[in-house]
Amino acid sequence: MPLSHTAAAALGKLAQGKDPEAPLFPNYAKDRGADSCSAMLMKRLRSVITDKKLTMHSLRHRMKDKLRNTGCPEAISLAILGHSTNTVATNYGSGYALEVMREHLEKTWT
Repeated sequence: MPLSHTAAAALGKLAQGKDPEAPLFPNYAKDRGADSCSAMLMKRLRSVITDKKLTMHSLRHRMKDKLRNTGCPEAISLAILGHSTNTVATNYGSGYALEVMREHLEKTWT
């Protein structure tokens, strides 16, 4: 996933001096770690947003709208969001380059 330069710099600071092959967040790199991460993120979200209709998954919907509104091609949007078109052809090659996805994401960050 391409990151903004600010996010990449922040993660780079967290990774300094650590084994580059080791998980950056080891508490979530285990069985049911994704569930624990989701619960922690929801707890943080609820500390600032009380609308029960809004969830962490709502951010994916918002990003889809933002990508759509900047004219991002559907195939690149699917790649950024981690969705599949369920066709054999989409499994060919290694996918879009990070630079291509970043170009479209940067339009949503402004």
